[in-house]
Amino acid sequence: MSVDSEFGASGDSSRQVRRIRSGHRRRLLDRLTDGAATVSVLARDAGLRIPHASAELRRMRNDGLVASDLAAGARGARLHLTQAGWETIRSDELARALEALPLPQPSAKCSLLARDGANLLLGVLAPMDSPLVLIPDRPVAPTSSEGTSTGSEGVSWIWATLRERSPRWFDLSTLEMLPEPPTGHDPQSISAYVGDNNTLGIVRARLIDVDRPVALAPGIWFEPPAHRPQPPLPEASHHRGRWVLGNCHDQSPEVRPKDPLVAIMDERLPRSMLLRTARANALVIADLGGLDASGDDYPISSLENWIARAHPRLRPSERKRRLNSLRERLTSTRRVRVEEATWRRFRKDWGESDFTLEESSLRLLDTRGLGTAASTALVEWAVGTDEGPALVLEIQDSLPDDVITAVISHPRLRLALTSSPMPAFGIFDELEVDPLRPLPWLRLRTRGGRVLPLRLVDS
Repeated sequence: MSVDSEFGASGDSSRQVRRIRSGHRRRLLDRLTDGAATVSVLARDAGLRIPHASAELRRMRNDGLVASDLAAGARGARLHLTQAGWETIRSDELARALEALPLPQPSAKCSLLARDGANLLLGVLAPMDSPLVLIPDRPVAPTSSEGTSTGSEGVSWIWATLRERSPRWFDLSTLEMLPEPPTGHDPQSISAYVGDNNTLGIVRARLIDVDRPVALAPGIWFEPPAHRPQPPLPEASHHRGRWVLGNCHDQSPEVRPKDPLVAIMDERLPRSMLLRTARANALVIADLGGLDASGDDYPISSLENWIARAHPRLRPSERKRRLNSLRERLTSTRRVRVEEATWRRFRKDWGESDFTLEESSLRLLDTRGLGTAASTALVEWAVGTDEGPALVLEIQDSLPDDVITAVISHPRLRLALTSSPMPAFGIFDELEVDPLRPLPWLRLRTRGGRVLPLRLVDS
């Protein structure tokens, strides 16, 4: 969520902040804090029927809260918040935050300020060290005079992910935005507990499991549990695999996927960081630019797949004859004649590449500079057997459908790396660049619909 717009001046807060009364308007404004979208997308994400969403958006446009990137009424137009729209959102947030007064002293305590379905508005008293936060499904039994407790008997903890990079800090006595992190609040210092605390961080979040019920009223303060709760991902499918992808929270175990993943990334840096993590005990066939390792020689047997792609119209016997001549020329010291058309095509696809007969130890095959037929042949070679290490494969848009089918069904597939979404890989959990957090944070989207940030391990 943007925090660039200014809001409010000091004075009587009751005259400066106002809650959004319309539920439809609040949902639509809240959704627009995540970015511009069309009317149909906004209606879907806000859980509204399109006619209801369209009517409310029209009123919001007339009120100057949203604007369109096209002329009014144009099909496919994307709506975005105006400065007045951001001001309205912040006014609503501060009105709800004022209801949490008086605030406890700075600590790890957190309060649910508002909830609409899976979307939460949280108030925090100290900077957060993780984009994931634990929410109790019911009030925690109070054990102190302040009405707060760390006891959790009978309480289930539910994971939520922040929808912003970090909380926005306010002095609720003046409604002024403060720098982050707040200064002068050291929970270890006795002086931090002198006087009233008016500093509150406000942050938007969303439940990872949207179907989990939360019977927690706004304004109740709670602290993280002392024990380790259930992880945000299913134990059997995401914590019992043979390799470590990353972690998402100190109170959650390492993420060890048991099933294949697809990573949708087109930038070199996140791709190379993910390859460094995923290459452990695996065969990697990809553009290795950015890795701290050079590629191995190419497997000589992959030429059988290549020549079938290079000369699809030749008779099998003729292809075999040319393949044998090519293999002998590449692996012997004798000057062996190769058909000119085959040799030209080989140099075009493979360049000056070196090949090896020792194929069982190959782990890094670099596709930089290779032609389409050569890259396809390497993938075909890798999925041609069920034996060997796990597979980390870069999938090019030009890869034939029959090869994609073989990749998807292969028992050793660990990770498929693509530059754009491909419907065939929609059966896998997805990794993508996290738009809110810097690397090594990525965003994991499971087949079950859970979306959460994940920090890559550095292997």
